Amino acid sequence: MGTDWHSFDVEKFVTNLGRLKRNRDNVPLEVLRTRYAKPYGELCREIDEDTEKCWRAVCYGSMHIDYSDQEGVAEMQARIEGIVEAERARGSFRRLHDIAHEEQSFERILEHIGSEIFPRIWFDGYGPYWLRHVTRDGASFRCSLLGDGWHWMEAWGSWADKDENAVTIMLPPTEELIRKEKEMWKR
Repeated sequence: MGTDWHSFDVEKFVTNLGRLKRNRDNVPLEVLRTRYAKPYGELCREIDEDTEKCWRAVCYGSMHIDYSDQEGVAEMQARIEGIVEAERARGSFRRLHDIAHEEQSFERILEHIGSEIFPRIWFDGYGPYWLRHVTRDGASFRCSLLGDGWHWMEAWGSWADKDENAVTIMLPPTEELIRKEKEMWKR
């Protein structure tokens, strides 16, 4: 799913955002673009690459994927690529770039990803793939992506292991519950 987001280094990204902020606060932009063009350009390119890795890590980092389900993975990837292209056309990624370069705020970057990009990828792109792996088991549900013993705990609104000693917050087990969660996310 694109850029190697597995190598995303949060500390390096935050440090580079701080360097860019100090440079912008202390050196006129024209001087940065001329006298310091090479190091300034390299810093900006690193920030662009890290911004890309950041949104991908946030959006894809929690996905459980069974790569033996080639058809399901291909369908999910196509949906997500369509969402990414729609978000590019809508200007979400341009805004993300502007936040990184103009505000230099990691918190604002995460806020933008969480409000504009993540919900579409998570609920609309990944959701149908997730549901493909959910089965009803008596009064509860199971999801093969989580492994043996994990089941839906309606009262908790989360998935629990077989001993109910551990929980994980993933998508719920039905399309209706996913739709409700997406609506709550928008608030």
